[in-house]
Amino acid sequence: MYHIILAGGRGTRFWPLSTEKKPKQFLNIFNNESLIKSTYNRLLKVASSEKIFILSSEKYSNLIKKEISNANIIIEPSPNNTTSAIYLAAKYILNLDREALLGFYPSDHYINDKENKFSETIIKAKSFLNKNKKAILTIGLKPSYPSTEYGYIKIKEDNLPDFVSIHKASRFIEKPSSDDAQKLINETDNLWNIGIFFFKATTIINEIEEKVTEFKNYSESFMQKWHLLPSISIDYSVMEKTENFYCINSQFIWSDIGNWKSLYEILPKDKSNNAIQGRHLAYNSENNLIISPEKLIATVGLDNIAVIDTNDTILIVNLKDSGDIKKLIKKK
Repeated sequence: MYHIILAGGRGTRFWPLSTEKKPKQFLNIFNNESLIKSTYNRLLKVASSEKIFILSSEKYSNLIKKEISNANIIIEPSPNNTTSAIYLAAKYILNLDREALLGFYPSDHYINDKENKFSETIIKAKSFLNKNKKAILTIGLKPSYPSTEYGYIKIKEDNLPDFVSIHKASRFIEKPSSDDAQKLINETDNLWNIGIFFFKATTIINEIEEKVTEFKNYSESFMQKWHLLPSISIDYSVMEKTENFYCINSQFIWSDIGNWKSLYEILPKDKSNNAIQGRHLAYNSENNLIISPEKLIATVGLDNIAVIDTNDTILIVNLKDSGDIKKLIKKK
């Protein structure tokens, strides 16, 4: 199995800490290690460095090499969503190994693998794909709250023969409304899709070409026609349409750290339930996220607020609205 880390994103919902020059995956948020380096090190538990690749834009290649000096880098001409990225990487690896199995991973997620449950999941995926060559396999986790930012996978309750916790998926629901998300988590057969996928290289290439005609039309010259390929996520192009969709019901600790609220949820808290990185003086303030490496941040009477101080920007946002930062960025 070959493992591809997708590292071309710009992490706009994590602004102002994440910028286009240095996006989220290159930030040291936990344990003085960047998110991309943590992702790479997790994969070293199940694969040699020769089998791990990083897909990104040319402009981030130096940042990648700074974090991982011996990185195998696949360069995409420009960011064009996950269908194009996965297609490019699958074609690249197929030239190395006609029987290749592939795993795809976001570069900027938090995973706690102290109990090796994540590693065990990857090993289980490899075993499953060796027996089910046409399978499109993803990892699902039990939802902890009714998120409207994640996709949901409805699984069939019965395990597949010989593969405990692997299920045939009956439906994929991408980013539901608040009411629908609440209904989904009330049912035990719905899991979060965390954006980690496994399949045979030839299988995903065939699935993409079958479901998105541009990829089939430009199969032999897709790099030259890159600008003509549609910008579409693999969730919409394949996962919602394929008949060969399976899901591993896993149990490791995970967060996509997609916005400031999700970071707040996983950071340790003080006695007032504040998550602090840096210096903070508080009176009657609770449930807040404060990040200020240099300046002292003083708060009075604040509740559920994030204050993010970088060298040239201070962001103040209600944690419940932190998903709207992308809309703010468009006004810059």
